[in-house]
Amino acid sequence: MPAAGRGVFRRASRPGARAERGQVMVVFALALTVLLAAAGLAFDVGRFYSERRFLQNAADAAALAAANALIRGDTVAEADDEARAILTRNFMTSPSGVTPSLPPTTPVYLSGHAGDPSYLINGILISGNEVRVAVQNPVNYTFGRIVGLTSNSIGGQGRTETKGDMLPIAVRHFINAPGPTSGAVSPCDGDTRDFQDLVSTADTACLGTETNGTLRTAPSRGADFNAANPNDDPSHHGPIISLVGQGSQASNSSSFRGFIALDIRNFQSATSNVFYDGVTAGTNANTLKSLTAAYVGTGYTGPEFPPATTPPDPNDQVAIMDGNSSGIIIDAVDDRYVAGQEILAAVYSGTVMTIPDFSLTVAGTVPINATQNRNGAVTMSATKNAAFTGTIITSAFPDWGDPANPYGTTLSALTFTPQPATPATTITWATFNATPAAPVGIYTIWIQGHSPSPYLTDHYYPVAI
Repeated sequence: MPAAGRGVFRRASRPGARAERGQVMVVFALALTVLLAAAGLAFDVGRFYSERRFLQNAADAAALAAANALIRGDTVAEADDEARAILTRNFMTSPSGVTPSLPPTTPVYLSGHAGDPSYLINGILISGNEVRVAVQNPVNYTFGRIVGLTSNSIGGQGRTETKGDMLPIAVRHFINAPGPTSGAVSPCDGDTRDFQDLVSTADTACLGTETNGTLRTAPSRGADFNAANPNDDPSHHGPIISLVGQGSQASNSSSFRGFIALDIRNFQSATSNVFYDGVTAGTNANTLKSLTAAYVGTGYTGPEFPPATTPPDPNDQVAIMDGNSSGIIIDAVDDRYVAGQEILAAVYSGTVMTIPDFSLTVAGTVPINATQNRNGAVTMSATKNAAFTGTIITSAFPDWGDPANPYGTTLSALTFTPQPATPATTITWATFNATPAAPVGIYTIWIQGHSPSPYLTDHYYPVAI
């Protein structure tokens, strides 16, 4: 038998096998490139998130610094400087290695939203009790350049708002301003018949003037409050004063005792009065007193008082609480507070004014015959309060209840002189005559006194003809 032999197996070579091996290498190379690009982008995105957190922290710190400056009584410009100083210190440690630029002095907004604080992207806004800080920093891509990316603008926005447990009380800044008492020396004797600056120390309150406080010292911590002897550290604390009730009236003998922003009256337009916290034009005095007293117990809920402007806006008026109505406030303060507790109250100059107003003194009845000419024969007086500095335009309207006989059918339309009139003065009925055959009867006309902008006030007076 033939000897057993060893066979050799050979796999047949398939056409194209070498080409497929080449394709696998190409796909692997492409996949590796994509993976590396993705990894690089992930690295860049991580850097961007780190930079954004850094910028967010810096913006928050700057906003808080500006708000604290405002609380200390600094000006808006000083608060802005404080925010920029904090940003400068924070920007020195940017994780991207690129020091951001300080925000521009002119705020930058998102395209299409100019002037809207919600869309601030670079700048510092300080408005009233709100501070907004937005910062930006362009950060270059590292691995993103592989796919054509160059840089990305990273931003952070910080916002803060100052609020406090505001009492419905206003504290006078100055008593008997402009002061001072002749020959005043430190330590002051606390006599409120003399000039006093109630936000200086008790020992220096009588020194200087309303516009010059260089001789006065601001209160500081000093000794702890001593209920048994509240005035034991006058070199540190302010003068002891009355917040509400007798002794807290304004320097111009007004019975003003304190206010809450229940109603902001702005005379810019006929409809610009703003009422807060459920108050309406028809809210009576007793309801206002109850609301004001309630704020002592709960704290004023807002909205915030109108921001202070320099020079003051003559259109802004704040509703006030009369001294005769302050008893309910005193009871509420006594229920909530004990001696030594800190409170937050508004400070005003110490002088108050009534809402600008005027009046016309008009006769109830004015006679005229059917064919009589009384041109220039009838007069009325125009008066005003101290706050009113405008003029009055006078006009007349026919009998609204008798449209068939306006002005008594043949009574000429009334005209007045001077026009306009500046109170206090006398206003004359320049045209007041009846043509022949005017019917006998009693007709009511209405005299209108109108004060143009900024007061936009109208008063109507009925006159029987």
